[in-house]
Amino acid sequence: MPVNLKELTSMCSHLKILYVEDNKEARVATHKLLQNFFPQITVAVDGQDALNKFHNEAFDLILSDINMPNVNGLEMLQKIRDEDQKIPVLLISAHSDSDYFMQAIELDVDGYILKPFVYAQFIKELFKIVQRIHYLSISKNYQQNLEYEVQKRNEEISEKLHFDSLTHLLNRYSFFNDLLSLQSPTIFLVDINKFKIINEVYGSDIGSKVLKKFSSILIKTVKKSFSKIYRLSADEFAIITTQPVNSSNEVQEFINYLFEKLNNFKMDVDNNIIGYVRVKG
Repeated sequence: MPVNLKELTSMCSHLKILYVEDNKEARVATHKLLQNFFPQITVAVDGQDALNKFHNEAFDLILSDINMPNVNGLEMLQKIRDEDQKIPVLLISAHSDSDYFMQAIELDVDGYILKPFVYAQFIKELFKIVQRIHYLSISKNYQQNLEYEVQKRNEEISEKLHFDSLTHLLNRYSFFNDLLSLQSPTIFLVDINKFKIINEVYGSDIGSKVLKKFSSILIKTVKKSFSKIYRLSADEFAIITTQPVNSSNEVQEFINYLFEKLNNFKMDVDNNIIGYVRVKG
C-alpha cells in the first residue's frame, strides 16, 4: 500500500529531526529529500558532532548513518540510549552484516535501511516511525487532558464538599472537620437577627442577597490570617481563631470589635433597612 505523502508531511510538520551523515554528497541529497517533510532539520557530520547537538537541543527523531569517523552511528546511539531510551532512531548503512543488525536491535532501533536506499522503502520506513510518534503524541495529550479533567473534577467536588455555594465561605462540614484538628479553639457565632422573617416578607431571592452581602462584609472585617469564617446554617456564621486567645479580655475585645463593625451592616429593601446582627463568643 503506497504511503500517503500528504499525511506524512502533516505528521512531520511539528517534528524536529537530527540527521547524521559524514559523506557530503549523501548528506546533501538526503537533506534535500527530508526538507520535503520536515521543517526543522539539524545536520551533524559525525557521531561526536551529533552527540554535541543532541545535548544542546531537543529532538523528536534521529536519522543516522552507521560508518562515520570519530564516533560511529552505533557508538553514538549507545551513548544516546544511556540518556534517552525512547527517542526513535532510523539507521542507514551500506552494511548488511548480521552483527550490525544485532547491535541495532539491542539498541532498540526503530528502523534499519541499507544503502543505497530505494525512495519508496525509505518513505515507508519513515512513515511507520513518524506515525508511531504521532500516535504516542495523541495518547500523551489525551492522558494529560484526562488528568486535567480529573483534577478539575476533584477540585469541583472539593469545592462543593468544603465551601458554601451561596457565600463561598467554608461550610458546616469544614467547620466540624477543622474542630477535630484544633485544641481548645475559640469560636465566635454570628447571626442575622430575625432572618427567617426577612425571607418570609421579602422572599428567598432577597434573603440570598442579604446573606451574600453580609458574608462579604464579614470577610472584610475579619482578618483571614488570624481566623477562619464558616457559614453553619441559613443565617448563622462561625469564626474560629487560628491563633491562641490568652484571656477573656481578648475575647470580649474581639466581640466588641465585631459588633462595632457588623452593627453598621444595612441593606435597603423596598425602602426598609435590614441590618441587625448578634455576635456571641
